[in-house]
Amino acid sequence: RVAITAGKKYKDKLKKSAPVCHCWAVGSCLYVGCTDGQLLHYDTNTTTLTVLANPIAASADSPNSSKSHSRLKEVEAEEDDNAKSAQNVLGKGDLEVMEYYQDGLFVCGANGKLRLLSLDNAAPDVLNSWDTNSVVSSLAWA
Repeated sequence: RVAITAGKKYKDKLKKSAPVCHCWAVGSCLYVGCTDGQLLHYDTNTTTLTVLANPIAASADSPNSSKSHSRLKEVEAEEDDNAKSAQNVLGKGDLEVMEYYQDGLFVCGANGKLRLLSLDNAAPDVLNSWDTNSVVSSLAWA
């Protein structure tokens, strides 16, 4: 992305987040899921935006980030990811569908994993997860 600023070319080197889903929660809060696994919280009363989970930043902070991140995802695919931080579990394609419910935030995507995230802390944890063995494109409650 290139923009002209005061007669000079400006090139932004930051990775952009592309929102793919959102849901409203109690208390005028909006949760937004992005393509690379970022989970955002927007409070309409205070007009503040908070990044709750950012897997790209978590993988960039570790040495050999691309290797360790891909290995981490392999290990997590083999293990149950309950009671783990959403920061370490969520990745690309995991936040394509989300729905707020009384127990927390349900998120899922093309990988077929349905996860229930707690919203009690500043950093959400995975309370429960289920493998649907299929792509999840929508959620509905009966």
